Amino acid sequence: MRGEEMEAIREKVDEIALLIVMMRHDDQEGIDMIMGLIDELFEIASKDSKHAKLVDAIKELKSKREVLDSEAFFNFLNDFFSAAQVYCNDPESAVFPSNAEGSASSGNGSDIAPDADPNFLRDFVEEHSSRLDDFESAVVEYDLKEDAGDEDKAKIEQFVKSYLHNIKGDAGSVGLAGISEATHILEDMVGEFSVAPLSGLLREYVKWVKGCIKDISDQNPISEPSETFIRTLRARAEELRANSHKEDPSAEEKTDGDIDSEDKKETKSESESTDAQISSQNSSTQDREPYFIEGEPDILMEFLTEAEEHLSYIEEILLAEPEELDREAIDSIFRGVHSIKGGAAYFGLKDVTETSHITETLMDMVREEKVGFISGIREKLMEYTGLQKELFAQIREAAKGDGKLERSEDALRLYGEIGDFISAINLTESLGDLGEQKQDKAPGSKKVEKAQTSGAEERKEEESKAAKKPQEQGKKNKKLDVRSYVKVDTERLDKLIDSIGEMVIYSSMLTRTCKDLLKDNEFVMNTCHQVEKFSRDLQDIGVSMRLVPIKGLFQKMSRVVWDTSKKVGKEISFYMDGEDTELDRTLIDKLADPLMHMVRNSVDHGIELPEERESIGKQRVGRIELKAFHSGGSIYIQIIDDGRGIDPEKIYAKAVEKGIVSDEQKLSEQEIYQLLFAPGFSTAEKVTDISGRGVGMDVVRKNIESIRGHIHVESEIGKGTTFTIEVPLTLAIIDGIEVKVGAERFIIPTLSIIEFMSPSPDMVTRTLDKAETFHFRDLYLPVYRLHELFDIETECLRPEDSVFVVVECNGEQVAIMVDAIVDQHQTVIKGIGDIFGDDKGIAGCAIMSNGHAALILDVRSLVQIARKEYHPDLDRIYAQTEIIEVDGSASTDIEPIEVQDSPSLKPEGNTVIH
Repeated sequence: MRGEEMEAIREKVDEIALLIVMMRHDDQEGIDMIMGLIDELFEIASKDSKHAKLVDAIKELKSKREVLDSEAFFNFLNDFFSAAQVYCNDPESAVFPSNAEGSASSGNGSDIAPDADPNFLRDFVEEHSSRLDDFESAVVEYDLKEDAGDEDKAKIEQFVKSYLHNIKGDAGSVGLAGISEATHILEDMVGEFSVAPLSGLLREYVKWVKGCIKDISDQNPISEPSETFIRTLRARAEELRANSHKEDPSAEEKTDGDIDSEDKKETKSESESTDAQISSQNSSTQDREPYFIEGEPDILMEFLTEAEEHLSYIEEILLAEPEELDREAIDSIFRGVHSIKGGAAYFGLKDVTETSHITETLMDMVREEKVGFISGIREKLMEYTGLQKELFAQIREAAKGDGKLERSEDALRLYGEIGDFISAINLTESLGDLGEQKQDKAPGSKKVEKAQTSGAEERKEEESKAAKKPQEQGKKNKKLDVRSYVKVDTERLDKLIDSIGEMVIYSSMLTRTCKDLLKDNEFVMNTCHQVEKFSRDLQDIGVSMRLVPIKGLFQKMSRVVWDTSKKVGKEISFYMDGEDTELDRTLIDKLADPLMHMVRNSVDHGIELPEERESIGKQRVGRIELKAFHSGGSIYIQIIDDGRGIDPEKIYAKAVEKGIVSDEQKLSEQEIYQLLFAPGFSTAEKVTDISGRGVGMDVVRKNIESIRGHIHVESEIGKGTTFTIEVPLTLAIIDGIEVKVGAERFIIPTLSIIEFMSPSPDMVTRTLDKAETFHFRDLYLPVYRLHELFDIETECLRPEDSVFVVVECNGEQVAIMVDAIVDQHQTVIKGIGDIFGDDKGIAGCAIMSNGHAALILDVRSLVQIARKEYHPDLDRIYAQTEIIEVDGSASTDIEPIEVQDSPSLKPEGNTVIH
């Protein structure tokens, strides 16, 4: 189509496109001039019905100015004229923004971002479905409290403002632009007029947002688009301002442009041009005076928790993606930073707000493809997340006191570095634009080429959307999987779980009594079985309520790998597997320090320098993996590296040198590895701020064993090392074997038990009349009589009359002699205070079904005590038993165990292996 009208349209489009290139989004006079030229373009296109497509698109463009903020409208303008240039060459292929996105009346339009993550949308729906009820209740309460004091009403107003700011940030971060924009306008109106004259409008707002949430949940188009509600808001604002002018004739009249300007005040401040932002750095950061936190403390704590989750997610993206990030990942980082900035601004957290604002600007430039996601940006983002965590810790401490905060020099430094980074990008872009303008004799020709490419891409996108329509139609009625949550104080949760434990104990006592006294009553027996089943189910539910995914702990370790590798100059890829594995939250807290120390050691000692790796044929980049999985009622956590491995000979030589072992001692490979956890042991040739002092690994083992865990080491020289930590699923309940010694009952944790058996006489040997050894599977194990260790009476003095429980501690096996095995239990652990102390071999106690208490043995400390203090008078013991010596030809067959009261534990053969 080469008519006169098309030539006139082309000239006008090129003229406007060139002006837009030289404009900024906050240049209102320039935008007004552009709109005048668009009116001229509209008149030209209206002369010929063949240009109806362009005419309709211009109408849509004009309507957008009424509802979009300056930056969003400016972006819309750019997209529009890119499409208009395509239209001038090929009207059929041009796809205007209004056609590509769809109008609000025919779908979600700009209310929901096309790339919105369904998981983020679901989280938004879950959180705000209930919080909107609280918000509405606060508004109603404000209306009802006509006689309330100013302080009470001020608190409600504060809550209203806080929630509006919160939901605005949340909506924007998940891609709900319509809710975010409408809330932004309403938030400004509350700030200008207060809650009182807006209570009805606030209730309408709640109704509208709830409707949007329902549509989102059902995956239906938004029934009442944001444009409609925004018009209602603007009309109400004009009405209130008009009434205000009548009451105060001296008030200055405001134009529609003024109203728009006020409505978009915050958006403008948040979306200042990068040049203005950098130039204002000095003024914004020269204010180095201390300041006070604003807002309610409870809401502040909630914001900090959510902000920390955003930071963790940002770090996860940065550390999981070694190369260039895709658009989805970049948008996720941008939304996270944006949400942190919005919340921090509300509470007046200056350092957090300023650093988040400039970081958001940097990420926006990445989104607009003004710069690629280079390594320098990744490093600045990692610095940003680390700084925010430090600032959040300071904020928490300040909130406990008077709320006073000092300005952070680190925040000032980071602000300046990112500002310089942005300035460099702007300068490079300006030089590039200047070169293009010199080369292009025909104005807008480059724009046409870019627009043609853009148009082709849009056509492909349209074709892709058309192909997906049948699938989308099938999913139309499929609802989001929305879950409901109730926030409960952890202290109350712990009390509930403790109460469940108590109930399980008393129900066990009751059922045992019923079985003893009413065992012939079939109804009572059936009821007892049902109660036992219910108690077990309830106990399992109680335990599950304490379980949380280990992912958060693993994400912290990813940051440790990043920081440590930078310090030591190594290149390392970090991987996680099984991060959804659930573990008792108390255990996760106790595992944080040991795991961090072991990961640092893997980076510092395990992984070689890049040059060294290349010289031995390895990839330059090392690998560290954290893995978690369930097995046999326990949780296993592995730290795996592909580094240099552990040399047992070097460890043994170092241990001899330090006097930890003597050179005559013969140790197995696993025993040598256990020397890594000896106090004061280190193979580091020099001391650094990371490691080398020989403190840490002994504390690691002590902390792991304090939660009934074990550490196992596997390594191959030149291939790498694997540390495996085994811990119970929970600290609240223990699986154990009940044993009997005289009248006393003890519980030995099943995790420590290798095997139990009744030995024959020739399997036990006296050594120098001071100790006994047990010949077990080609090994000679030390024997510790439990009645001697605790100085209690026993029914079995002869080994062949007793049961030996073979347990493992620190890779070493020993035999503990008891009178009999009674039963197997899953029991609630009860504390015993300081009665026995930390070194008496007791981990706690359990209330048995007969109401008596059984002590839970701590095998590790019990064995340590035995080595130091176990000096049995064997002559006296053997004299009492009148043992008859037998020659070495006696049979070595193992006698079966007599198991009391528990048919399930009776052995089928000669041994019982757990």
